[in-house]
Amino acid sequence: MTDETGRRRVVVITGAGGTLGAALSHHFAGEPDTDLVLSDLSAASLDATVAGLAPDRRRAVETQLADVSDYAQVEAVVGLAMERFGRLDVLISNAGVLSPNGRIHNLETGDWERAFRVNVLGAV
Repeated sequence: MTDETGRRRVVVITGAGGTLGAALSHHFAGEPDTDLVLSDLSAASLDATVAGLAPDRRRAVETQLADVSDYAQVEAVVGLAMERFGRLDVLISNAGVLSPNGRIHNLETGDWERAFRVNVLGAV
């Protein structure tokens, strides 16, 4: 989908290797005037998402492995969008974790800190 000036739209999706991230990737890849930067922590999951896209759309897709709990890695994802496409129009901060899991008295502080870094700071 082109924007109001007729330019192609650039969309970045974090967590693109998960179920929701893959669905979002497929949706936006279906828009002919949209370029994508897809990111995930797992290379295998990210590769599976890209493999599921229509072959003619893969040339408008860039990928970057990144842990959103690490600010420098998030900057690298945005940097890739800027380097490859010259701008960023939409950022979908989809990456997240469903942890910590277990009884609260058995959980370590590091488990909570990781979940906070990914689910809260990773979306900032």
